[in-house]
Amino acid sequence: MNSNRVLNMNYCRRWQALLLFFISVCISVFVACTHNTDTVETVPTRSVRLVKHALGETQVPTNPQRIVTLDSYTLEAVLALNTKPIGAARTDWEHLRDRLDGVTNIGLSGEPSLEKVLTLKPDLILGNSYQQSVYNPLSQIAPTVIAKFENSGDWKAIFTLVGQALGTNTSPVMERYYARLEDFKTRMGDRLNWFEVSVITVPPAGGFYIYGSDTFSGTILADAGLRRPAAQQNAAITSLRLSRERLSNADGDVIFLWNYSSPDEQVAQIQATAKLKADPLWQQLNAVKQGKVYEVPHYWIGTGAIAANLVIDDLFTYLLALKK
Repeated sequence: MNSNRVLNMNYCRRWQALLLFFISVCISVFVACTHNTDTVETVPTRSVRLVKHALGETQVPTNPQRIVTLDSYTLEAVLALNTKPIGAARTDWEHLRDRLDGVTNIGLSGEPSLEKVLTLKPDLILGNSYQQSVYNPLSQIAPTVIAKFENSGDWKAIFTLVGQALGTNTSPVMERYYARLEDFKTRMGDRLNWFEVSVITVPPAGGFYIYGSDTFSGTILADAGLRRPAAQQNAAITSLRLSRERLSNADGDVIFLWNYSSPDEQVAQIQATAKLKADPLWQQLNAVKQGKVYEVPHYWIGTGAIAANLVIDDLFTYLLALKK
């Protein structure tokens, strides 16, 4: 009985190995067959460039036409360069929605549908290191470039890499960004020497977070020459949840309170914000007493140059009473 059981187990293992081999072969054949014959024949002579990225080096087309983005950072970078991808991971960013007509939803960021991506026949796939687990299968579909991503403060580096992958000059976009901020600094004048700007959010679940300098909005405020409260100057802090007893860390000459929630959390967001505003400790803050708390949209912790210019709009509007 024991010897028969061993033989049966070995027999099953051989069949399992054969089955796995058969499945992998089918996937490879499917990928090969899905790409049309013209594409296969032209690849060897197609003009390409070598792009270094977080997961290695990739040969990308000199002039990619069918781009798929796996996250909001690469999506916004592509859009800011006046290019529209054929497919993109789902995004809840309202400032990007009106630019996505005709763009196929390929699933969630970090969990793209490989089948949808394959069907789109892209010639370039862009993502960040949150998608590194699917890098290998995506690389079999099309050249894939992955940007290093640690936090929202990496938006400029991601933009630069996307520009390299597209073969597009990012300088005009960034030159306009810095020119607007130079104008802002000129108009602010001596106030920059003492004026402190606080950035916080209240998640739907309650409590509150302060945001440090190494965040999306933190980099813009730094480029604008604006000072931050002491508790928000630590570059190692991106976001830090604090108890109500430490609300004083949220104070400043002004407070920008940005909307944290996705559309399906709006009710909970409103309730959490109302609870904060009713807190006696909140009401003791200098910015609150002076009526200098400004509620701003989600793009304050945004993903690229489009959102950055919207933040600059808010700086002109609220700090200079002048919108550019």
